[in-house]
Amino acid sequence: MRSSGSGIVYRSTTKTTRLPNTASIFSAELYDFHLHWLSFVVAKRTILLSFQTISSLQALSGFKLEIHFVQNIIKDYTHLTHSGKTIILCYIPSHVNILGNERADTAAKSALSLPIT
Repeated sequence: MRSSGSGIVYRSTTKTTRLPNTASIFSAELYDFHLHWLSFVVAKRTILLSFQTISSLQALSGFKLEIHFVQNIIKDYTHLTHSGKTIILCYIPSHVNILGNERADTAAKSALSLPIT
């Protein structure tokens, strides 16, 4: 069974979480978005740069409501936009030597030493 870690970097803040061994990369990416990224939406206008695989972003844009994480993300996103926030999600291919992406990968790997959430 493969171990899964979650890592997100925002400016000087890094958050890591150890996920159950049964969690897929797809689940880990949606977990990152739901529990971490949306907590960084504090400005009236926010652009979230995503290095996730395109499949997790397609699940969000396609409103794949059968996926629990997608339901929660859409609910929270809707709440934020109704409160006057503008959130733009921008996809950036991973592993292209972008410092923030490298830091997030390192954070996710370090999460493997944490207790499972």
